[in-house]
Amino acid sequence: MISIDDRIAFYIGDQKAPFTKPNDYAKGYDVPICINLPTYKHKYHTIHPGTAYPLDVARLSRYSKNPNLWMQCGDSPYIGSNYPVLVKIRDTQNPDSKGVLASLESPRHWGDLFKHEDMDWHDKRSDFIWRGADTNRRGLRLDFVKRYYQDYNVGFSQYAQNAKETPNLYPQRYIKGSVSIDEMLKYKYLPVVDGNDKSSSLGWVLGSNSVPIMPKPRFHSWLCEPWLESGKHYVECLPDFSDLLERVAWCRDHDQECSEIAENGTKFMLQFMNPMTESFIEKKIIEYVNEH
Repeated sequence: MISIDDRIAFYIGDQKAPFTKPNDYAKGYDVPICINLPTYKHKYHTIHPGTAYPLDVARLSRYSKNPNLWMQCGDSPYIGSNYPVLVKIRDTQNPDSKGVLASLESPRHWGDLFKHEDMDWHDKRSDFIWRGADTNRRGLRLDFVKRYYQDYNVGFSQYAQNAKETPNLYPQRYIKGSVSIDEMLKYKYLPVVDGNDKSSSLGWVLGSNSVPIMPKPRFHSWLCEPWLESGKHYVECLPDFSDLLERVAWCRDHDQECSEIAENGTKFMLQFMNPMTESFIEKKIIEYVNEH
């Protein structure tokens, strides 16, 4: 278990004075915006009404004495002045990535946790499967699918972003259609491949009775990734997944150990399931933001 104090300190991060307000790009996306809570409306959320940011703003506003909160909407890290901007992720590979972590886009990242039928470990297939959209600006998902789609149950569920910009890189053969989470949970090994930022599957895969195969987490979020341990909560692979087949072979040869890794992941995720604890921590985070 991660202590409440450690979680709060981690979410606040390395904030240093002096604090300088960012520029307010009210019509932008993936940029910091100043949100007026009583009249909250953002151009992106009008165009994409399915986004979860309005729900999160409504929840966080209950704790704020200040009607204005700064928030970074979208999947990009906040890169700017020292200011307590609420962010979904911090990018460990970018020393300029800043902000105060909050549980943003929470339905997408937490909504599937413990809500699907799972199977006993020994009833699962000793194999791997992956589906996801082409939402990856760095090309990691494209390279992953190109490497494994032909011989394994790996493919894009749909083209939602990059294929529209560079269609020559995304042929139709890479699309294998959607697969439900219930169906994926029939497999013992589930690769977790980052998208534009952290993969939205990370939470439910960790909470499942399957084993995540993934690199050391690059993005830090409300999930407290620095506390995830390779060999205890997940099976670590190279950042480009080029050794995936070797990792799967290791898993097959260490079945009992992998069963314990899956169980440890479930225990790790259970610590985020107490609504009173989560509300208390969010309140402390917003109190810090209000004070600074």
